[in-house]
Amino acid sequence: MKAAVAEMEPFRRVVTPATRQRIRSTLRAALNTAIAQQLITFNPAAHVALEAGKRPKALVWTEERVLHWQRTGEKPSPVMVWKPEHTGLFLDRVSEDRLYALWHLIAFRGLRRGEACGQRWTDTHLADGRITVAKQLVVSGWEVYEDDPKTDAGARTIALDSGTIRALERHRPSRTRTARRGAAPGWRPGASSPGRTASCSTPPTSPCGSPSCARRPASRRSGSTTCATEPRPSPTRPGPT
Repeated sequence: MKAAVAEMEPFRRVVTPATRQRIRSTLRAALNTAIAQQLITFNPAAHVALEAGKRPKALVWTEERVLHWQRTGEKPSPVMVWKPEHTGLFLDRVSEDRLYALWHLIAFRGLRRGEACGQRWTDTHLADGRITVAKQLVVSGWEVYEDDPKTDAGARTIALDSGTIRALERHRPSRTRTARRGAAPGWRPGASSPGRTASCSTPPTSPCGSPSCARRPASRRSGSTTCATEPRPSPTRPGPT
């Protein structure tokens, strides 16, 4: 069996120590249930030694950290947080993207990725300026399925600002259906179109992760440099604090 597994093509990323701790906890709970039902008498998961599952500490992209990243190519932490002007640059860059409403909703209302992808129109009340987070999309292996939010607190009602309402109104089902008809084969709701979504995991000097992103004078809104392809700034997007 080990030889057969070794010959398989790699298809999953290596889980982090924190995830391995959660997997062990789930397995241990299941085996404790089996002990209670007198199916087994010993719980091997209780004696598995794993490294500590400490989460990486998130850091903000300050000017000093940006300079360090530019000089060495190393990120100060595996989890880096944008400042408001970085978020504004990203939203300007993807303003014509088919999933712009999703990026805007996450940036302004703080939804998790699965919650934003699983948000239903029946739970979106634009006339009242609110949405109800009732479902999320979960990825298991290669399968995507709908489930309840992670916790009881995850099922919540969120007020919407005027800019987010306008973004969602432009993304009404009529536009969604048009996008699906023109999408590539194999596209499914929540998936991004090839070549359209910017990858923005870098600080503001390269907000789009693209070498063709040229710098130009800052807009009054962001107080930072923007992409040469930026369509237009929006006063409803985050600015400096």
